Amino acid sequence: ARFRELVAAIAYALPPDTLVWVDIFAVRQWPGNIADIDFRPVVQQTNALLLIARHLEQVADISPSAIINANCQLDMRGGPDEAKSLQFVMRNTLRELPSDQLTTCAFFRIWCVVEIVAALLAEIPVLMLVGSERRLLDQTSTEPKTAAAGYLVQGAGSAVANGTYLRDGEYEGAPLYKKDQWYLLRYTLPSGNKFWYIADKDRLDVDAGDLYRVRSDEDEPPIGGWSKAFDGFFPAPTLSRLEEVRAADTEMEGEGKEVPDAQEEDLEECTPANRRRATKKRKNQGRRPIRSKVGLNFDVDELDLADSEEEGEEEEEEEGT
Repeated sequence: ARFRELVAAIAYALPPDTLVWVDIFAVRQWPGNIADIDFRPVVQQTNALLLIARHLEQVADISPSAIINANCQLDMRGGPDEAKSLQFVMRNTLRELPSDQLTTCAFFRIWCVVEIVAALLAEIPVLMLVGSERRLLDQTSTEPKTAAAGYLVQGAGSAVANGTYLRDGEYEGAPLYKKDQWYLLRYTLPSGNKFWYIADKDRLDVDAGDLYRVRSDEDEPPIGGWSKAFDGFFPAPTLSRLEEVRAADTEMEGEGKEVPDAQEEDLEECTPANRRRATKKRKNQGRRPIRSKVGLNFDVDELDLADSEEEGEEEEEEEGT
């Protein structure tokens, strides 16, 4: 599981005053690592062992009988000078489990397996929690969190991507959000990997019309981590749930602060010259907070996307001044 899912599952399953040992599986592989590999005393001192894992569709589709009847095998991939990777193969169908899912499946991680065995040999209960932090209950509600009514997309180099996307049904089992001809949706590639896209929905079978994307199996689009797709321009955008945007505006109004109007982006084609002008404008805006997925604010410097020649000219002007 990812770290935030680990924390969410611990909070979900255990009383708030429980002392929890978190094992990061960071095992040193050199002499003097006796304390690292002697994990049994730690496991034996626990009251229970929690195994927290992400739900992986292709792992869930593996039939238990395939494991019991040994109708599957692990193959080692990679040449003599290449990085080695394990590949899970179903013998009867020749269906393969992607290597990226192997790395996140607990039962294919050797140090996870040996610690589970140590717990079972010591007759310590093992509790397995599979899921995602988005499925946990709100602190003020007894109902699971629902999909957002919409998202505000900001900061995209392709100005047409910016704006408010409202919920408009579903697509491939995940919420679908729409703004004019542009869609915010999750799409499954032929490889089985899932990506959230900001794109022209009618063109998803080809790269044309794809502005930005981010790889994610979640049923809600990630706030950050987006990258440029085929027809997009740097920088990539960030997203905010409409409920959070409106709550922030309401809080500012309650404090008597002026709520800033939404800035309408210039819809002209984002040429390199236009991007440089936009960069110079952003440089004068100083620093701004970026909200992470876990609700923390990180104050970071703005990225300068201007050409290196212009940067050199500006530095010379500053030195002359």
